[in-house]
Amino acid sequence: MNNLANNILKRITEKKQRFDKLKPLHKDLEKNLYNWTRIALTYTSNAIEGNTLSHQDTALVVEENLTIGGKTVTEHLEAINHAQAIDLITPVQRKTPHRTYDRRHFSHSQVHTQEYR
Repeated sequence: MNNLANNILKRITEKKQRFDKLKPLHKDLEKNLYNWTRIALTYTSNAIEGNTLSHQDTALVVEENLTIGGKTVTEHLEAINHAQAIDLITPVQRKTPHRTYDRRHFSHSQVHTQEYR
């Protein structure tokens, strides 16, 4: 594996170890982290696909059920549906055993995608 992948894996491992020391998280903090991550994933995933909702717009659509002037119904539905999909898979993920990732899980394309961002 190349040096970049090793550095990324090392940084992820260090951050995970620091995070694990904070557990168990207070329920309010866990909820806030979940909501923040849900909006961030929804926004970035939809932006990659060409959705023009801003991060703030996405939060308003998903959390407050508001519509944003000048945006299409499709863009609103993409945000709502993506957030609902996250909500659907989260309980399943929490019930499955924790997986440990190692170098074999980093594909060549994943590492090189990060180089160009």
